[in-house]
Amino acid sequence: MRLVQLFLIGIIDIGSTGSRLNIYGYTKAKDLVLYKQHKVEEGLHLLKNEQIRSKLKILSSFLDKYKKSKYFYEIKTSKIYSISTKKIENNFKIGIFCTAGFRSINKKNRIDKLRVIYDVFKKYNVKEYGILSGKYEGYLGFESLKYLLKKNNFIFIDMGGKSTQVVSNNSYISYKKGSTNINKNIFNIKKVDKTLPVYVSSVFTRKMKKFKVNEIKNAGMKRFLIQLGLKENKELIAVSKMDGVGINWSLGMSLRFL
Repeated sequence: MRLVQLFLIGIIDIGSTGSRLNIYGYTKAKDLVLYKQHKVEEGLHLLKNEQIRSKLKILSSFLDKYKKSKYFYEIKTSKIYSISTKKIENNFKIGIFCTAGFRSINKKNRIDKLRVIYDVFKKYNVKEYGILSGKYEGYLGFESLKYLLKKNNFIFIDMGGKSTQVVSNNSYISYKKGSTNINKNIFNIKKVDKTLPVYVSSVFTRKMKKFKVNEIKNAGMKRFLIQLGLKENKELIAVSKMDGVGINWSLGMSLRFL
């Protein structure tokens, strides 16, 4: 039996509708072989400080469990083994990032809430924390899909709660239109290269695989895709996970930590 120790990376996603702890386990060759996610509901930007602390302590409890084990990958069988250790803690890298919800609140509230968030996780090996721009979210989401597809010549449309990122190999644009404000009118939408394959991640396409623009039931989502210059008979590919791994900015961020 040949066991390879995994490098764990934890990315905490403080989103508009909930917070997620994403755990990634990589081999030395940067192959992703372990992925776990733990989630708490509600956008923290809407909560009081003590409510934020209470929610995040749930995610903190999962981090404690990962710290007390070392993870190994058996190459021949592709099995994951965990070995508990009391003497040596697995001091893996952690990143904490807030997205659209925190970008929408005033500066004082934002700073106060960020302090509470950091205070919950400061005992861990926090390498980075802060607020991501929509443009950078889109870039990292594109990087995550590029990593999984092993190619880069495509368009990625990632619709979150309050914003949508449209990304290709040479363009990163964020629009203030998401699943919670899908009927909002937005202007100055840049046309995409309609000859490229298009991958879409949204709540409106989650149960679909390959589909055409005119097959989307949500009128707001359909209108947005047409505004991007996509024809109604353009075939798109819905993605939310690939091989059980969520396709999003947090995977792209974890790759930066390797």
